Amino acid sequence: MPKPVPTEPVIKERIVTVTACPPEVQAELPNAPVVPDAAVIKGNLAGQDWLTAVLDYAAGLRDRLSGAQEACRG
Repeated sequence: MPKPVPTEPVIKERIVTVTACPPEVQAELPNAPVVPDAAVIKGNLAGQDWLTAVLDYAAGLRDRLSGAQEACRG
């Protein structure tokens, strides 16, 4: 006995997820600058707080970029 022929067209879908990593993410991170032994950093409390915030911000960006690199490597 022959199989019945479907009256409606059969639609197949396939979803493929591809991780695309731009060259900026794939590039090796540069080393952080080294503070020279003779360096002296002076400032008032507001300046020191600002410098601390900038360094924390930079560290956060580095961590985020490192995480993105790991995700791209799979």
